[in-house]
Amino acid sequence: MNPMRRNMLIGASVAGGALLVGSAGGTPAQGVAYGHNVTDYGADPTGVGDSTLAFQNAIAAATGNGGHGGLVLVPPGHYRLNSTIDLPSYLSLLGPGTPHSAILDFSGQTSGSALRVTGFGHVRVAGLAIMGAAAHGIEVTSDNPQSYKNFCQFSDLYVFESGVDGFHLSNTYMTTLERCWVKNAARFGFRCSGFHTSLKLDTCWADSCGNTGFNLNATVYSTLNNCGADSNQSYGYFLSNCQSISMTGCGAEGNFYSSVGLAATDGWAAEKKAAEGDIRGITISSFFSLEGNKSGEAAFGSYLTLYTEDSRLIEGSSLNHHARGSEGLAVVIKRGFETASRINFPVFQGENKVA
Repeated sequence: MNPMRRNMLIGASVAGGALLVGSAGGTPAQGVAYGHNVTDYGADPTGVGDSTLAFQNAIAAATGNGGHGGLVLVPPGHYRLNSTIDLPSYLSLLGPGTPHSAILDFSGQTSGSALRVTGFGHVRVAGLAIMGAAAHGIEVTSDNPQSYKNFCQFSDLYVFESGVDGFHLSNTYMTTLERCWVKNAARFGFRCSGFHTSLKLDTCWADSCGNTGFNLNATVYSTLNNCGADSNQSYGYFLSNCQSISMTGCGAEGNFYSSVGLAATDGWAAEKKAAEGDIRGITISSFFSLEGNKSGEAAFGSYLTLYTEDSRLIEGSSLNHHARGSEGLAVVIKRGFETASRINFPVFQGENKVA
């Protein structure tokens, strides 16, 4: 083996699939590091000391290369963080792969989100647990409605006990969430506000949130695959002002209202073009609903509720759903004004049309 190559490999560790050369004496590695380890910058993996400054310094070092991107690695441990960690463009923040191995503990935070994407996008976060954020667990937003965050990737994340939303996305393009779990968020598990296109949520779960598991607004040509929404205090999934959404192999159990809700009104079209209050091209296939509408209210379907007013349209279809429990409640409810002419959303179970 080449001696230089051998020396580079000594002390290397793998985290999230990335190779890092460690350093002795607690000082940042120089020159040969493939990534910046937060413990080299003073992060405390025992959870005793505040690691906020260490994370900020590691991120600054990783991205201080002319904007070409950087890699920050978080070894296993429990890290106490008392302020928001901003993630600039082209940054990867990677834990050890299993979320409980590296916990970012924001329970001492008094305001703000835990992790916030601040730049253009192209940010990746993976393999971490994020707990106790005062606001959102992960926030991807823009103050300018004409500015969009692009190509962000979130995977293998466990976000729990957030003060507002688990994930809060606003104005994003081509962003992917895979194997992300939100538990006990005060409001929404996954919230898409603003405008979104080409989102993919794959194998994500929203559990025991104070409002709705997945709340999507103004989202177009996007997919939800193999997602679950359980025991949320409103809907499992709620879509408004959305176009061309595919939900495949998803499920919902024990939500307070319907497993799925679709709403088209002028209220959802505020500051949008007139037609954008409509819901079009929604396809729900192979959906499993268990004990939907825990409230037992007749105004909600145990599987699906469609609500329209202000001459807005709801168009799409549901194929091969399976609804169990909630005996005595209608599986599908159509509500609002002019439902006969404004809701074109046939629901099929096998070859039989349910609604």
